[in-house]
Amino acid sequence: MSLPPRVTTSLQQPCSGISNACNLHSMEKPKQKRNRRPKACQPCRDRKVRCDQEEPCDTCIRRSHPDLCVYATRRLPSVAAQVSSLETRDTRGFDQTFDVRSNDALSSIPLPNNQTGGEEDDTDGGDELIQSLDKTSSTLKHMIKTDRWTGETVFLGRNCSATFFTKLTHPQTKIPISDTLMPFNVSWGAAFGLTNRTTLHPFGSLWTAAGTTNLKEILQALPATEICMTYYRTYQKVVAPFYPFVMDLEAFEGRLCVFLPKLAELGLEAALEAAITDGTFRDAAWYGMFFGILAAGCQFSDADVKERLPRTRVFVACAFECLRLANLYGCPSTEVIQALLLIASTIANDCNPGVALSLVGLVTQQARSLGLHVPQTSISQGQGEVHPLWKAIMSLESTLSLAFDRPSVSNLPNPSSPIPRTPSTFHNLMHDLHAQIVSFQTTTTNSQPDPTTLKTNITRLETLTKRTSTLPTTTIQTRLESLFQKIHSSNFHSTLLRHLTLDPTTPSTERKASHTSMVKHLRTVIHSFLELRNLLSPLALTSWSLLH
Repeated sequence: MSLPPRVTTSLQQPCSGISNACNLHSMEKPKQKRNRRPKACQPCRDRKVRCDQEEPCDTCIRRSHPDLCVYATRRLPSVAAQVSSLETRDTRGFDQTFDVRSNDALSSIPLPNNQTGGEEDDTDGGDELIQSLDKTSSTLKHMIKTDRWTGETVFLGRNCSATFFTKLTHPQTKIPISDTLMPFNVSWGAAFGLTNRTTLHPFGSLWTAAGTTNLKEILQALPATEICMTYYRTYQKVVAPFYPFVMDLEAFEGRLCVFLPKLAELGLEAALEAAITDGTFRDAAWYGMFFGILAAGCQFSDADVKERLPRTRVFVACAFECLRLANLYGCPSTEVIQALLLIASTIANDCNPGVALSLVGLVTQQARSLGLHVPQTSISQGQGEVHPLWKAIMSLESTLSLAFDRPSVSNLPNPSSPIPRTPSTFHNLMHDLHAQIVSFQTTTTNSQPDPTTLKTNITRLETLTKRTSTLPTTTIQTRLESLFQKIHSSNFHSTLLRHLTLDPTTPSTERKASHTSMVKHLRTVIHSFLELRNLLSPLALTSWSLLH
């Protein structure tokens, strides 16, 4: 009777030794492989299917569980167990995790609470916020992403909004984002409009690859005179007041009123012959401006999208083909620069901001070759005045460089000393804002900005906002201008506050206040955009600088 217990005891001792050895071995194993990244996410490893190692991967997206796509070195619970736990979770508690309808959804980051009882302490909530911001700030770096639709490689700087939200919604940060706010099959770069969609135009010729196209063949693409005037009026009333890319619109209209009547009276052939008889390189550039204005006017018109989109791209291709004839690379001129600005703006609105940014670099160098970057001396004021075309370049590049976090190339020789203007007008205030953005991007690209620089820029921006508040808003046009300026200034203000919030050297109290103010300015951007949309302005539906 005593034999079985002795056998059992003798068997238990070796087993316990083996168990201890196994436990020690399992404890040492993660230390040896802790720096190795798994070749597949946990759900793909469980199912033994292919994984593309994205976060989340395509397989998890197709199977509708991207939130379970985790690359962990330790063994996680099975997918079925996690799904079961999600299904049995209290619905009311799950809805409280993140509610996009709540006013405080953006101002607070819900994190796990380790307290077992009692009321929440605001100090602990603030500490959790600071810890989350520190974790996000420590992982921020530039990204080189490949768009899954076009295959295009896009560089996103460390400080751009798309990079920040990508890191903020990373699985390791444990910050839940609702599917209705950001679908998992859409990248943050695409959500901010930073990926190109149609990279062919305007560089692809619609005529021939042999380079034998003449101006007459290009002008044959013009629509009827009535349609040309409709698109021109749309540009004049909708686009030009906010994007003044044409230096002297009255002079352009005077020449247009000479050309279009000939086109209507003499017919296409006779009008083209008269236009080409004494044609020069500069004349070809003027027709490039004409097609650029037609493209912008068509893009902001109320025509059907099936007609508006292809016709806009044809106008852009015609404008660029005119610039080819004008020898845009060898003979830069103010007409070429204006046409390129119109083309770049239209291409950006057509979801190709990367192409537009490349054209801005070309335009900037051509403007420098003409000396447009040097402030002109004003006889009446006795001080330097920025050239109108250089202002237009800065207005286009400031939004693009801030969105991509790229260094600016259109900065002024002394951007830290803005030129005072009396009285303050919408265009002058917008130029001051663009100049400040360009100056900021020149010195702080792809690195954590210095707190002193951030506070200086915030103070300057607040002064600019006070000057803007003095402008009247008694008409629809002035109201549109106020909303337009508020969207751009609040967006830049929130960017500065975001950098200050993520700065680990700034005191915690100041970082919390900056976070609250950042959310306030982001709400201002959304409310201003919705009001602009309610006023039925085409800007709210077409302009990339407002939509991105």
